[in-house]
Amino acid sequence: MSTHPQSATQPQEISDLVKAQADWQRPVFHFRPPAFWLNDPNGTITLDGWHHVFYQYCPGTEAEGPKHWGHTRSRDLVDWEHLDVALAPEASIGEQGVWSGGAALAGDGTPVLVYTSFPHDRSTKFRQVAVTCDRGLTRFTRVPGSLLACDDDPAIRRDARDPFLFHAEGKTWMIHGCERGGRSVVLIHEAVDGSLLRWKPRGDLISWPCSFLPFPECPNLMPLGDGRWLLMLSPFGPVEGFVGRFHDARFTVEGEVRLDQHDCFYATNVLDGTDGKPVLVCWVRHWPKGRGWNGCLAAPRRVHPEGNGIRQEILPGWLDALADGEARTWSGDLSGDRVLDAEAGDQLVLDLDLRRDPGAGVVVEIGRNPADNGSMNVAWRGDRLIVAGQAHVVPGVGDHLALRILVDRSLIEIFADGGRTVITRIAQRPSRGGELRLRPTGPCAVSARWQRLRAATFVGEDG
Repeated sequence: MSTHPQSATQPQEISDLVKAQADWQRPVFHFRPPAFWLNDPNGTITLDGWHHVFYQYCPGTEAEGPKHWGHTRSRDLVDWEHLDVALAPEASIGEQGVWSGGAALAGDGTPVLVYTSFPHDRSTKFRQVAVTCDRGLTRFTRVPGSLLACDDDPAIRRDARDPFLFHAEGKTWMIHGCERGGRSVVLIHEAVDGSLLRWKPRGDLISWPCSFLPFPECPNLMPLGDGRWLLMLSPFGPVEGFVGRFHDARFTVEGEVRLDQHDCFYATNVLDGTDGKPVLVCWVRHWPKGRGWNGCLAAPRRVHPEGNGIRQEILPGWLDALADGEARTWSGDLSGDRVLDAEAGDQLVLDLDLRRDPGAGVVVEIGRNPADNGSMNVAWRGDRLIVAGQAHVVPGVGDHLALRILVDRSLIEIFADGGRTVITRIAQRPSRGGELRLRPTGPCAVSARWQRLRAATFVGEDG
């Protein structure tokens, strides 16, 4: 089962593989295929000790093309095994792409996948298609026809898509996004029986005017552990979240949140963790072209309710499994530039507790190369963090700020103020560097802890 997702037989494919493997800016401990295009995580399911993640994949090209479902699995969400492409477009049913979807266990314990079939004919409506699987997730059989009657509803725009399956109130449910009558709608269906191959419509889970929310791509529901749920939507921009109550096919909003302050973080999905608690997974997008690869998954996150909002953290234990050597620390008053570590590298986690005099600030330079002064910079100025040249507001911050900064080559994920504000960005640099340096713009007190992180293991990376 340890196989390359796609055999490279064409010269361009070989070239892209070589470029991807040689690219020092490509993340090394976030999940990504050996090369080519990745986007939405799909069909996340935990079974027999394995976490399975399918994902939108365009084999043979680093650009968007006909979508397939790539497939990987992991025991711990740290080290991965590349598996064969699970689903490819089926020409006999007029399918051009296997678009996003979800997964759940049927009543007999076997997995069922559901995806959106993207038609070759642009006048044809999208359809939701079921796939039955063996328990080892090695054999996949499409169920003929459309799974949902609403796929033929003339009132619904043709591109209804992105089904997500979940269990609640002793039932299995499916939601997916559509546009109907000028409103963005999340439709909900209830499984008729344990086969998960028959569904009855239960109306609208929730809806908004399109002027407020353009389209509810990739709708997910995640239980928050306090009786409430987090509804997540990707409306062509940053992921929007709604904290509220789910009951009898309806969702009542109690609070609205933004999961990440930048739309590099997009298209969420939910996976059961080793402890049975939900884990948030997501695509990181907007990588530069011409590198033989494009896209990775964000670090797995745990989400906690806080009032009518949330806070996020990196999945507990994930960083411990990636630790490379002992952590280092430094504390003191910062009145001038200070190099914390001349060889910290660009695979690390950095925890900072910053206190400043009024009007002061700090620039954190990560992976700095003194030869060209290139680095990945995070600047704290008042209630703002400037990351890769763009300012992001951190609400409620005065003269004290706690930061966790995760760096994987050219990817940076920042958890500010205990994870109440999260920022995911891509920051390209001219060359690699190892220096970790603080540059104050006034008197500050700093407590710092940092640790280098190893590359993940990808079984089947070289075919």
